[in-house]
Amino acid sequence: MTLRLILEFIGALAFLIIIHEMGHFIACRALNVEVEEFGIGLPPKLFRFWRLKGAMTIGRHRLEIPRNFELPFDARNSLKRGVEATVKPVNGKLVLRSITLAATEDGQYTPPANDYVALPNDEVRISGILKEVVLGTEFTINALPLGGFVRPKGENDPEVFGGLAAAPAWKRVIVAFAGPVMNLLAALIFLVYTFGVYGNPVAIPNQVQIAAVDADSPAQAAGLRSCDVINSINGQPVYTHTDLSAIIAQNLDQPVTLAYTRNGQANTVSLVPRSNPPEGKGAMGVQVSNRLTFERLSAGQILPASFSTLASTGYEMINLPIRMLSNQIAPEEGRLVGLKGMYDIYAGVRTGDLFACAPQPFNVLNFLITLTVSLGMLNLLPIPALDGGRILFALPELVVGRRISPQYESFVNLITFVSFILLIGALLFVNFRDFINPVQFP
Repeated sequence: MTLRLILEFIGALAFLIIIHEMGHFIACRALNVEVEEFGIGLPPKLFRFWRLKGAMTIGRHRLEIPRNFELPFDARNSLKRGVEATVKPVNGKLVLRSITLAATEDGQYTPPANDYVALPNDEVRISGILKEVVLGTEFTINALPLGGFVRPKGENDPEVFGGLAAAPAWKRVIVAFAGPVMNLLAALIFLVYTFGVYGNPVAIPNQVQIAAVDADSPAQAAGLRSCDVINSINGQPVYTHTDLSAIIAQNLDQPVTLAYTRNGQANTVSLVPRSNPPEGKGAMGVQVSNRLTFERLSAGQILPASFSTLASTGYEMINLPIRMLSNQIAPEEGRLVGLKGMYDIYAGVRTGDLFACAPQPFNVLNFLITLTVSLGMLNLLPIPALDGGRILFALPELVVGRRISPQYESFVNLITFVSFILLIGALLFVNFRDFINPVQFP
């Protein structure tokens, strides 16, 4: 089960990261920014499984490079050299069939007078100087199965024609925004599905439900389970968490009779609340919440409810640091988690240790919603190594209409490099802490 959970978690995380990168890819393609590689997983590269169509210019002729066509030479090092190509006219386009470097005399190439010669089988020979090559995006499988990446042409070099850094500022801003936007769009789709299939989760007031039972606790010994609804203790009604705490506090180390409902059946048990429970545990050994129910939504209510929930989720993430600084919540409740912490939460959701009283698919979808919104929001932070940093550096150019002066380019690159190193260090610290101080479930 553990291996299966690990593989599920890796697959889910990789899927959400690939969605993020797909946003960058779609934006690049829509804005005519060349993309050299779309990688699934992280390098080193294992193999390429697909390449999109490309194009090249030989003399005065524009040729289409078919999907998965392998050039027999290094395109970048062969520009301005003579080539001979066999092409086939298809729907007004010249589709490449084969190509070779042309023979030269004394290292010099002289284009023939007739650069367009008809051949048998409706093919044509094109001869001339190779002026431009635009290879189609290659899609690759990489060794590390955590996420993916998009490598635009000239990502950080404004001197590369047709590359990202050479594009106008507004295009670079759109490309940077596209990744987080795709994460939010994925969250919206998950929410629409969740509300459509399960309905709107609503906490029922005045009904206290057991969310989880601690191991080796009085509640476990008495046979209580998660999702049991506590009705009364020693005949005293229990409507809230406060009622429960107050009654238990009056009966420490004394037998109490607890009435509860399980699957519509009324039952009673006897247990002894402990006065000296283990650290972080309660006298009975349970975590409680209001009972959860699901209200069905009409077709017209699903989309507004999805947008509203997405907005509130994003707001809570933005507001979280403020609440921590103002001591509204404990730092441990708002801590950042790394891969280990995210896996622990996912495992708790999948095995029923967390939110056991809701359908498991509903819990998994909510985990994915939180994860993809977090991924999108974190990438918008104004840190040079993230999408938000790219947006930040493009804004001055967007406002004044001029690029950052070359004398500041090296400074910006230095900031980006240092930020990347600090970001990697922070990620290592967060992941290390997840091992020495695992996430504690409520």
